[in-house]
Formats: sequence, structure tokens, C-alpha cells
Amino acid sequence: MTFTEAQAGDNLIIQIVFGKQNMDLPSKIVGVRGKNLIVDIIHLNKKMLNLSSDNIRINLMLIREGKVPIVWKNVACKVIKENEQAFYQITSYSEGYENNRREAFRLFIGNDGVAQVGINKKALEVIVRDVSENGFSFVTSTDVKMAVGEPVRLVFIDLDITFSLMGIVVRKVNVNEKEVLYGCKLSVKNDKLLKYINSKQRQTISANKNKEYKKPGMGTKISKAKKKKESKKNRYETTAEIKDLFMKALNEDSNEK
Repeated sequence: MTFTEAQAGDNLIIQIVFGKQNMDLPSKIVGVRGKNLIVDIIHLNKKMLNLSSDNIRINLMLIREGKVPIVWKNVACKVIKENEQAFYQITSYSEGYENNRREAFRLFIGNDGVAQVGINKKALEVIVRDVSENGFSFVTSTDVKMAVGEPVRLVFIDLDITFSLMGIVVRKVNVNEKEVLYGCKLSVKNDKLLKYINSKQRQTISANKNKEYKKPGMGTKISKAKKKKESKKNRYETTAEIKDLFMKALNEDSNEK
């Protein structure tokens, strides 16, 4: 697939690869010119990000509403100026391909959490649907306009561990009249998240084995009150607690910077 699949206004994810590390940043297509894309400049800390260094590799992901993304690997990128405004000119020397990220194992969560879609937007109360090593999804009653391509922050707790995940919205689906699902790609890899997924997988496997080999009559009865207490153990009890945790995570990130 070539850049003819893209058009002005489409959302992109620009992946910067340096060594074994990578960082994903959102941008937007300004125009398509033959084999070249003209793309909005990315600024970090109010400085223009140079993507033409020999020490990095650049991959491109085109976000398409209702379709899987298209990926181009190892594209060339340089800064051009038009009417005294800077843009990236991106050139691909190979065909793009459709990339289905759902091949990664997705762990169902079902816990309360808080998400912030876009920069300086209000925190939303959400239900974390699932997470994987590549991304996450959540459901909320709030319909955020023009959400696809926006940066997103998700905070939730499980197993007494607080997770603060950063990503980019790549999919938005109306589940029903009252709920909207947001599918997100991780923009910053989280080692704590991968360990958590592996731990939950082992728990699931262990639980399935116990069910399979347990003999009749060996089970222990658990009261309804105890079950209810355990089900709430890894959930926030009040909206205030969720939002307090979210703001704490944001402040910690600001202090690190």
C-alpha cells in the first residue's frame, strides 16, 4: 500500500526507534504529494523535534476510523518550509501493510479507572476493559469528539499496584446508546504492565488447573459477604479516590520532568 491511501487531515502515529527503545507521538497529515506526505511538526518542550538523525529509525502508522492501521517501516523524514512554516516531508521506499495489533494477548480487567483524552482535558471515569503489551481499551459514558489520534492517559489499580499508562487513541466505537469504547496504542512501553500481564496469566492457568483436577466435595464454601469484599479489593471505592490517584500520577510525572 502506498501513501495514496492517506489524505489531508488523517491522523498519524510517528514511531521513533533508537536502539531497543521506541517512542510513539501523534501527528496529522497536511497534504499528500506523490510518494511524499507533508505532516505537522512535532514539538517537545516547545522545541521542534528533528527526525532526520542517523541514530534513529522512523516508522509510520496511519490511523483509519473503523479499519486496522497501515504501517510503513523505515521511512525517511526531513524538515521543509512553506510560507515560513515548517513541516515534515516523509518518504517511504517500501509498501505499507495493514497491521492488526489485536494479535497480542489481551487481558480482561473490568476495574474502575480514570482517563484523560487530549491535552489539558478533564478526567473521565472509565471502566478498564483490557490491556496488552501493545495497548489498552476502556469504556466510558462520555463521547469525546475527534478523539482518534489524541494522546491519552489511563490510571487504574489492580493487585495493589497503581498503573499510569500513556498512549494514543486509535479506535473509537459506540458500544451502545450510553457507552463508548476507546482503543489505545501504548506510546511508552511499561515494564510493570508486562510483569502484571504475565502474573495474571499464570493465575488464570493455575485456576484452570485447579478446576480441572479438583475432586468433587473438595471445594470450600465462601460466604456471599466475603465474595463481595474480595471483588471490591482491587477497585476504587469512590469517585474522589479515583481522581485523587489520577492527579497524583500527573503530578509525579511533572516532577520527573
